[in-house]
Amino acid sequence: MEETKICNMCGLIKPLKDFHKAKASKDGYNTSCKVCRRARQKAYYATPEGSIKRATYMRKYMANNKDKRSLINKKYNDNNKEEINRKAKIYTAENKERIQQYQIDNKETILAGKKRYYWDNRDTLLSKKKVWARSFCKSNKKLKQLPAVDEPVMVGGFLTVACKHCGTRFKPVNEAVSARVAAINGTAVGENNLYCSEQCKQLCPTYRFKPLIQVDPRSILADEEKTKKRRIRTCQRKVRKALLELQDDEFGFTFCEKCGKRTAAKDLQLHHTKPVSIFGNEAIDASTQILVCKSCHPTHAQCLLQL
Repeated sequence: MEETKICNMCGLIKPLKDFHKAKASKDGYNTSCKVCRRARQKAYYATPEGSIKRATYMRKYMANNKDKRSLINKKYNDNNKEEINRKAKIYTAENKERIQQYQIDNKETILAGKKRYYWDNRDTLLSKKKVWARSFCKSNKKLKQLPAVDEPVMVGGFLTVACKHCGTRFKPVNEAVSARVAAINGTAVGENNLYCSEQCKQLCPTYRFKPLIQVDPRSILADEEKTKKRRIRTCQRKVRKALLELQDDEFGFTFCEKCGKRTAAKDLQLHHTKPVSIFGNEAIDASTQILVCKSCHPTHAQCLLQL
């Protein structure tokens, strides 16, 4: 038969497993049950005196048991990754404004903490980055950022694309995908196309292509003579002049067609809305070009000619 005991706080008869052990007591158990003790502690810690006492105790305990708590937290995090991520997503979704305001109010503190964490864990972070760079890409975000010409598709949780040279489908590594996205966004030089092997990369005629000083081998301009290329450059200058005159006649001033800011004619540049390397003569037609200011122009990754 299971042994029982009466709680001196709630007066209920409960089994001994519902009482904390106490060596000083005759029967080896506390006089109040676990539920009542927990409620009493919660009420006490809610008072100013109790909250200060608890905070002082916890600081002292954490300082004296840092290694022990670190192991306990690591074990818990490893065993409950999915649950922690689920709760974090829910909290972030419900408290977006609060999180943003906190980041604005504590920008310098957060930045200092990140720098301190980086230098304290630099070797570990660099080794993890190397492993990440050589592993296959699983990011859905990168899937949306890649252009349709790469034919990006998620297969079995991994990103797959078509090789630029031979068209074979393969799984690119994170480093290659990041470089490709940077080229698309205009933050990297060149196209950084994706290749299934080193052999395909070397055989591809567009590898190491420099759009600002070369004509893409895929373009119909590649077969034209230098005189024709110069003629095209001259034609582009005429297109720019015609667009400037059109703006001035219609509005009485010149402006950037991207940000809408009024800009002097000398500071406006011709932007190709279609890549010259792919569309050739179609891309240098006046109907496919716009005038943008110097600050807006570098953000257009598709512009492959700078006059």
